[in-house]
Amino acid sequence: MLPNKYYFNIFVSILLAVPLCGFFAFQTSAVIGTHAAKRVGVKGIVTDSHNRPVAGAKVYLIESSLLDTTSPMTAVGILNGTTEAFDEPLEDIVRNPARAALLPQATTTKNGRFSIPRIFTASKYYTFVQPAVSDTEHLPGGDLSRYSFYPNALTRSGLHIHMSWRPPDSATYIGTSSCYSCHLFQDYSKHAHQLGIQVPGQRTAHQDTSRFPTWDEFLTSYFAEATSYTDSGVKVLYYEDYNAAASFDKFKVYQDISGGGTVYLKAYLWKTGTAYKVTLENQLNPNDAPLTLNVKLTYGGAFYRQLLLVDAPGRNGRYPFLQYQGLTDQRSSGDDTYYDTTRHVFRDYGGATFFSAGLDNTFGTADDVLTLPPVTETFEGQCASCHFTGVQLYKDSATHELMATAVPDDNGAYSPDNSGIPQEVNVGCESCHGPGSKHREESFREGPIFGPKRKLGSNIVQPAYLSNDRASGICGQCHEQVTGKSQLGAREIPLDSNEQFPRPGISRAEFLTKHTTRKSFALNQLWPDQTHPYDHRSQYSTWLKSKHARNDRILVACDDCHNSHGDSTFIRGLTDNPKDSNSRLCQRCHAIDVTSHSTERAQDPMLGKAMKCVDCHMARTARSGAGNQGLRYAEPTGNATDADFLYWENDLVSHVMDVPRKTAVAGVQRGAAMPVPYYKSCGSCHLNTPVPTKP
Repeated sequence: MLPNKYYFNIFVSILLAVPLCGFFAFQTSAVIGTHAAKRVGVKGIVTDSHNRPVAGAKVYLIESSLLDTTSPMTAVGILNGTTEAFDEPLEDIVRNPARAALLPQATTTKNGRFSIPRIFTASKYYTFVQPAVSDTEHLPGGDLSRYSFYPNALTRSGLHIHMSWRPPDSATYIGTSSCYSCHLFQDYSKHAHQLGIQVPGQRTAHQDTSRFPTWDEFLTSYFAEATSYTDSGVKVLYYEDYNAAASFDKFKVYQDISGGGTVYLKAYLWKTGTAYKVTLENQLNPNDAPLTLNVKLTYGGAFYRQLLLVDAPGRNGRYPFLQYQGLTDQRSSGDDTYYDTTRHVFRDYGGATFFSAGLDNTFGTADDVLTLPPVTETFEGQCASCHFTGVQLYKDSATHELMATAVPDDNGAYSPDNSGIPQEVNVGCESCHGPGSKHREESFREGPIFGPKRKLGSNIVQPAYLSNDRASGICGQCHEQVTGKSQLGAREIPLDSNEQFPRPGISRAEFLTKHTTRKSFALNQLWPDQTHPYDHRSQYSTWLKSKHARNDRILVACDDCHNSHGDSTFIRGLTDNPKDSNSRLCQRCHAIDVTSHSTERAQDPMLGKAMKCVDCHMARTARSGAGNQGLRYAEPTGNATDADFLYWENDLVSHVMDVPRKTAVAGVQRGAAMPVPYYKSCGSCHLNTPVPTKP
């Protein structure tokens, strides 16, 4: 008989700082072909978050070698659906009846117990738990589904898998204030999700901008106190050189003086007390009356930009107008000396929707007039479904505008339907955890807390107990550019045909089928490598293409790196310091010496320990604000010729985690090239090194 040390070795080979519950293993041996293969049996328990048993669930053990980790996750494949055979690496195997039948598996008893005999000790396995067909209370996956393991080195205590609850279909939204009555997550008031939309110069009890000292920079620096827009000291912006081929930035915007082109309109920024205003003045048609817009809301201010949301006379909705991207404490900051006017302090956003070509249908002539945007282009109609908690989209019966409501909340920032009832017009607790009414009812029910009929902690989504694809899908519903199925005219929002936003915890397959017509970025929104989008909301699609999403070791989700409750002091709510090459953010899984790694990969230690993993592996390929200058080969002049020798660093990082090569920008004008680490993050030291003609 073998000694006991062969039966109970300590499991140390996975995720350095992530504890796994123990396993009980009993060992036998078998012969496969001519090779002796040791096998063990594994048993355990499946419970909810309060250790109550989950009965009738199917527990699968999936050999890591069965995962498709090599088929490329291409942009074309995502759009045409061919990647859906492996974009949910575990669930795609389990939902295939023929493949699932061959997996080691067991069904949990009424006590949540299971036992699976005879699995190979030399193989690594993932666990995946599928609730019973009759079980509508739990979501698939389990908290251990993200980590692979060798079964021959596990402890007596057995595998303990926790499952997430699923809110009933009848559950409704209750608002973050109700959540705070029991849960102490007030640091979420410092999270950009909760801060995003604000009434100018005002904050609710749920909004703390102390981590973002320049949040009010736009309002305090550019809106002068005045009784009229013509008063001395009022800031004026010049809108010039209309470009019909541009997207939302059809005008060039200059401060204080003209940039030398044809001025179509002037925008005056002013305020009276707490009332912030923008007055538009037509410069081509002197007979056209000025148009004053009231700034009802601001959006953004934590990172890279802030957008004004203005009203329109006779309308009920809010409309985007003017993007400020000069936040001085950010890595991305606009500068009016840049030749590319979209990287100035101000960028046109929606200005053209307030300007019309007139009767001759030709822009730039004397009959051009100020106008109002199309009624479909409200912020509520085209944006709110991702920003509001408990959103409901509708068409205004009087104005025919696309409008939206959110869940009422005493500490809500605004009343979007003009009812006077404050609503949660930001991303609240229930955006990620699902509607909380049934969860609250169960928690407030009288009786012993852990009595036989109590389900404390039930009826709510717990993302940490989901598989990596379902957990990341909660973020991906908004951090991705899809086209939804709205019948009212909302476009890049994943509404289904009944105008319902997807509830958190659903599978990617259900999300794509019920909520999208276009499944990701259009191909013309990607750089020529057809991997990295150049537009914002690119995090999810780039993560899908990464090895983090599919591998045989650890299936990484968004919440493994980002703390979503706001109690992290690191940028983007990261779980550790991205500026420290030795921090647990990367090293808890990779344990790589940065100096040796740089030497091996680049034949030079470069900055040694001062190197940051993200400098190379998270290139700033996409853009939300202005970005910054990167590597340059001559001093900028501010003229268009700068594009020939000036590279840019954008402000949104790629989550592919690859290192784009110099070949990705070969033959492209430098000013129009995709950002790569060689030219961007490295540019802080290598300012004037000639570009090699070959990689």
